[in-house]
Amino acid sequence: MPLTAQQIDEQIIPFYQELAATGIPMDLGELTQSLAALQAESTLILSEIHKVIGFYPNPASNEHWAKAMEKLGITNVPKNTRGGPKTDEHTLRRYIDRYPLLEKLQTARKLKMSIATLQKLKGALEARILHSGRSTVHPTYYIGEEVSRVHSGGEANPMNWPKETRKLVSQFGYWVGEADYSSLELMVLAVLSGDTRLLEELKEGNHFEKVGATFFGVETLTYDQRQTAKVGVYASLYEGPPAVVSAAVNQARREDAKAKGLDPRRIERFSQRDAEEFQQKWRDRYPQAESFRQKLARATTFAVSYHGRKMPLDRGSEEYRIRLAINSPIQNTAADLAKQGFLNVHHSENLRSLGLKVFTTRHDSIAFLLPQKADRDLVEMYLKEEMEKVDPEFPLRVRVKFGPNWGSL
Repeated sequence: MPLTAQQIDEQIIPFYQELAATGIPMDLGELTQSLAALQAESTLILSEIHKVIGFYPNPASNEHWAKAMEKLGITNVPKNTRGGPKTDEHTLRRYIDRYPLLEKLQTARKLKMSIATLQKLKGALEARILHSGRSTVHPTYYIGEEVSRVHSGGEANPMNWPKETRKLVSQFGYWVGEADYSSLELMVLAVLSGDTRLLEELKEGNHFEKVGATFFGVETLTYDQRQTAKVGVYASLYEGPPAVVSAAVNQARREDAKAKGLDPRRIERFSQRDAEEFQQKWRDRYPQAESFRQKLARATTFAVSYHGRKMPLDRGSEEYRIRLAINSPIQNTAADLAKQGFLNVHHSENLRSLGLKVFTTRHDSIAFLLPQKADRDLVEMYLKEEMEKVDPEFPLRVRVKFGPNWGSL
């Protein structure tokens, strides 16, 4: 019999209390340099925006977004609940190709948030070094009753740190490592639905290649085709409409183009018709998984996970209810499986004897410090063993990475 959701939460709470007390190691000097670099980048971008619209905007101000759009002649943007323009990622994707300045304003907003995060971390780190000599920041962890995911807050929130912030996590004489579950939510769908084709592909580690080959009609995928398949699968998994799928793929293509120094406006666009065809082929390829998803969608009172966690469905629109009915059992089951794997690592005498020290978890992964003299191959073997043996019903797969800092992974 699997553990109940309540039993899992009761067992995991002491683990997170220990993590909160231990904290996450962070280098104050590196943090200070990163903060200065972000502030310089923000100043430059705001100056470029000022040259076009005639004022220095506060990128977090809805009023300033409205004023900037008016200066650019953009009049047809949907309104938010306060009467101002919608400026979420999904809405802005429709306009960025024609109005590149909006992307600069969006970047400035992200920089402002990153700067605020680093300023908060810097203050917490300076205070702790002054009072205890410890170069650590300390999150507060909590678990919702209906949603199994672990959340964090307090002076640090590692769940939402971007790669640039994670690069600041390091400790002299140690590797930073991360062990994460591969395609965990898809594995949950495969097992609960009994879809043997999906299950075998996930075991072999070639699911996205198979999906991409089916959609594009080729045997060997390009990098872009594989990424399209991966983004398309996850955007479709929880009943995302074609517009959401096409927007997600196009955003991934833009980001990849920028990373390669190319013009993101010149990407080959993935249309809504492409998205509809992709979704239909994915569903036709895995009929048992699709039948299970439709069965979940028909729930009207509660969505119940494998471990008995209940999510009430008496809120929002019918479309929202359907998404929640499909999303909740799969995501909650995945999160509860991951938490049991984290506990196995925490209690492993083999890993403790090799010097492994867990400092946080993030979504489906566990992050740790490992002495550089330790046998990494042996550590990887033990991590896989502990995290993959959670439940015999689920043939879980774990990937392990090591690097000089958390962001390098």
